[in-house]
Amino acid sequence: LQREQKLRDLYLFAVDCCLSNGPSHWWRHAAGLPFADMAQGARQIKELCLHSLFYDAGDIAAGCRVYEILEEEGLLQDDPVGGYFLELLRFIRPMLEDVRRWSFRDRVRAAVSVRPKRVAVLSLVVPDEAAVADLVEFCFPSLQSDGALELFLKKRSVTLLVFACPHRIAEVERYLKQAAPNCELVCRPIPEGLCAPARLASGEPSRDWLLGTLQGLDLLAAKRLDADFHVINPSAVYSRGYLLQVMRAAKNQSAVLSAATWINNRLHISDVGGLRQDDGSLAIPPADLVTTSLGTTAPADCTTFVEGYVATRGATAHLQVAWHEKDCLEIHSTRFDIVFLARSVQRRMPLRLFTRPSAELDRILGPDAVPHFVTEEDGIVTAKFGHPPGGFQEVGEDPSKFEAVTTGLVRSGRAELFKRPVRLPAASRNAVPSERSRHAFLSLLQKSDISTDPNPKQVLTVLNLLHQYEISEYGRENMTAAIKEGQRLLRSCSSAEGGLDRGQRRDLIRAAMNLDAVDKALELAIGGRDDTAFIRAFISKVAELRAANVERARRLRRQSFGQTHAVVGSIVWGEPFVETFVNYHLSSMLAPGNIPALARRRKVIHSIVTTERDRKTIVAHPTFRRLSECAEVVFTCFPEEFIRLHQDDGYNFYHFYGLLDHQSVFLASALRAELYLWPIDVVISNDALAHLSERLARGADCCSIAAIECDPGELRTWLDARSRGPAGELDLPARQLLAAAIARPDAYFRSQVMTSDNESFCAHPRDLVWPRPEGLAIHSIFMHPLAVSARLMSRPFHPHNENVDFALLPRLLQEDGEVSVLQDATEAAIAHFGAPIYRQEFLNRGFALEAFLEAHRYDYAVHRRCFANRQFFPCPDAPYLQAHGYASDVASIVAALKRYRFRIADGSR
Repeated sequence: LQREQKLRDLYLFAVDCCLSNGPSHWWRHAAGLPFADMAQGARQIKELCLHSLFYDAGDIAAGCRVYEILEEEGLLQDDPVGGYFLELLRFIRPMLEDVRRWSFRDRVRAAVSVRPKRVAVLSLVVPDEAAVADLVEFCFPSLQSDGALELFLKKRSVTLLVFACPHRIAEVERYLKQAAPNCELVCRPIPEGLCAPARLASGEPSRDWLLGTLQGLDLLAAKRLDADFHVINPSAVYSRGYLLQVMRAAKNQSAVLSAATWINNRLHISDVGGLRQDDGSLAIPPADLVTTSLGTTAPADCTTFVEGYVATRGATAHLQVAWHEKDCLEIHSTRFDIVFLARSVQRRMPLRLFTRPSAELDRILGPDAVPHFVTEEDGIVTAKFGHPPGGFQEVGEDPSKFEAVTTGLVRSGRAELFKRPVRLPAASRNAVPSERSRHAFLSLLQKSDISTDPNPKQVLTVLNLLHQYEISEYGRENMTAAIKEGQRLLRSCSSAEGGLDRGQRRDLIRAAMNLDAVDKALELAIGGRDDTAFIRAFISKVAELRAANVERARRLRRQSFGQTHAVVGSIVWGEPFVETFVNYHLSSMLAPGNIPALARRRKVIHSIVTTERDRKTIVAHPTFRRLSECAEVVFTCFPEEFIRLHQDDGYNFYHFYGLLDHQSVFLASALRAELYLWPIDVVISNDALAHLSERLARGADCCSIAAIECDPGELRTWLDARSRGPAGELDLPARQLLAAAIARPDAYFRSQVMTSDNESFCAHPRDLVWPRPEGLAIHSIFMHPLAVSARLMSRPFHPHNENVDFALLPRLLQEDGEVSVLQDATEAAIAHFGAPIYRQEFLNRGFALEAFLEAHRYDYAVHRRCFANRQFFPCPDAPYLQAHGYASDVASIVAALKRYRFRIADGSR
């Protein structure tokens, strides 16, 4: 169980990194929790890590940490691709840490320094034997044609950054010192394991990972040096005078982009006579180089090319459409050759690793940059050696074949670049692609810049995941980000009738309320028409009641200027509960140490949420007069017919109750007041509120303690036998109340006792109870917020709206709040008139750790932390067997409740 939880927490660590880094499409790879099994969980983690952290965010440190933990858990043993990925991340990570140490002053100094020549960085990655051979035979000889390389080195202050396979790095360095003598040469070895031929096979993602990340590191180096950036492909041949043409095209441009062609047979170049110059250079006219590659690059008048779909390859997917026009080859592509990036681009570029720069130029350039796309007049052509690893399709008269390419343009910036073609000179031909095909292609492109939104099913999956994140250790520290992201995804959902099925609409309405997106919830309810008529009316009403309470708070603050406030919140309706409220609960609250004690230090507002009929009953009761003497009573009345309508609608009772219960919370928030929020079917000891108020005054954020669930009839009989004050108040000393309550437990409370004779354990325990010689030791995993400080109530928070027991406390505490669990029950003793029916479910056995963990799978981090606090209820005559192994029991359960919170090496996140 702990191993499975560790895997889930690792997934939430990846989600935390996504929310921190901000990749907007991380939801595409989000999965629901829990996982079906460990293997599925590992697959889901790898997918989210690869696409969202590596491709989208460039977060190498977090990705490396995820894969290291997978390795520790033995989940990379049968995954050679995953093993390669981890090895690559470990190689890159320390170099990126050096980048993070660059100071702002260093970058400014580089930017303002006076240099005699323009500074340029050339990036060259030589990963294997074939690349070394191509570099020497074709690549640099073609760059040297017409003296282009020599002139480029005279006009530019060049740093040539080289990564090379280790067993050939010395040879590569010697060659480059001779071929490019007037530049600063930096050669760095690639680890042997990353250069293995099997691992770098054409078409394997590992080759793109290696080439892309190393190129991305060089791009960061150019940023550091405030230099222009160029990429040289060792496995390519360049057209005649390439670098001369690049310098010409780069004048007054922020970027020059091209698209490479392919030549699948080196003999097509080496056997062509008259190309080698006397100096050994290789001079191929641009049109001849493109024409030589046409059979491989564009085998028909119009072809599409797909190398890995975006869903499986992320930023490394290569999508392309090539049109062979009369005198040129026109290419629309998602992957460009970086001919030139001006240093001004690097200055604006974020300081992060782009794992495939050639496919991420929309992010590198930013929204305002206008790159130059190579045209046939520029004379800039690059032809790569090898056979394209993807698949070609001839379009012909079937425009639907464009869809495989255009539907993969999931980023609007990527789509904008894809719309603009690279045009390369090519031999004339008579055939011209049909206008029908071109019109179909352009029509699809017009739609491609529309950001793809998640469908309702995806939204619900991600919202469930965000809830899992919110209740985790990560969510406690980053709750606002989770709520903000959930609200963003909800906005993408259409509210129109017919766009959602009944279940989806209701689930989305509930999620919107939980994420404090009330307007969106109302919009969804309106879209459901008759099916959500009650929900629409109810949400509208509670919003109206909230607005009224905020206005009430403004008036109260004006009337009591300079005073501090305390709000006591109660929610009650229906004859049985109203009777319990006025005869018992309110009577105990009016004991001298409770509301009257609060009133001596604060202006007390007693907020009562009820119906109009029940309001009249409460006002007519004798205890109400006493309450009015020490508190200002504010009634929030909702329509009584809602009680029946919510049942007819099938609307969950606790969601209904929770939305109404929040009205007291909103009133306290608007007043910036202390909040005392109590169930009305309890009685409390005679100075409970005074003790809680003192704790808040000493700096506590929130106070709580467990209640004793009693047999209702027996508790009433005991209370009725006691004398009362002149206004009917119940003065209940804590020790007497505890002794009476513990002696009168209901079945639910008895079912939580950790003794060997309990063979019908509670299925949904909030507390675990150990009988001790002097009383009961209770550990609670689920705490009701009995008293909340004005500090918490004064700061903005996102209400969960649904249930104050479950999620109000975590939302109020946010990042820095703490719960003060009372260890001595005599400070605030609480006797409850029996647990609700839904909690009266029992196991056919004693305590089982697995069942306990399952019952609390969805509790918040703050709930789990509460469990470690021992609460002691003194009562020497408790009617239970003595528990054995108390300390070891608690230690085992605390360990089982532990959730992992992974960090990366520098301690962040």
